[in-house]
Amino acid sequence: CGSPVGVLSDTSDDSVANSHTFTDYLLRDAKTNTSHVVDPSLPTYKTNKEVKKSSLSFKVINTITLTDDSPFYKENCPYGNILSLVDIDLHTGRHHQIRVQFSHRGHALIGDTKYGSAESISLGREMNARVPALCAFCLKWKHPVTKKELSVEIQPDNSLMRGVYNEAENFRD
Repeated sequence: CGSPVGVLSDTSDDSVANSHTFTDYLLRDAKTNTSHVVDPSLPTYKTNKEVKKSSLSFKVINTITLTDDSPFYKENCPYGNILSLVDIDLHTGRHHQIRVQFSHRGHALIGDTKYGSAESISLGREMNARVPALCAFCLKWKHPVTKKELSVEIQPDNSLMRGVYNEAENFRD
């Protein structure tokens, strides 16, 4: 059983290498229902108990370069017409963690209207992604009493995510 998978935009630089770990400090803003990466060494955040350490690791499953025959190809595209499918392992479970940590590095999830760039939002609309291209297609955990391993698996119903899911099938543990 794997972890969440997502489709990221602008994956042409080294910050989304084959596998990587992101560790940041996040601060949740309940008024706007958003979270932000902050520098915990700054006096404003040093004593703020709401600042939470957040960590995830991921591996790139597949990278796609959109070509000019693709309906989603854009001339002079800011994200380089490069998309990556990633398998994500959450070490912590913070508010909007995956979305915030990837977007902070310039790799927004396709269709993420809250944290995405104008380009990733636009591409998401063109691809009919009404929600961010992120799906926990399989969850695995140990029952707290019996210690038996349990798992739940779904097949995404969004057309973009169905394609992602089918691609990910080949890479699952």
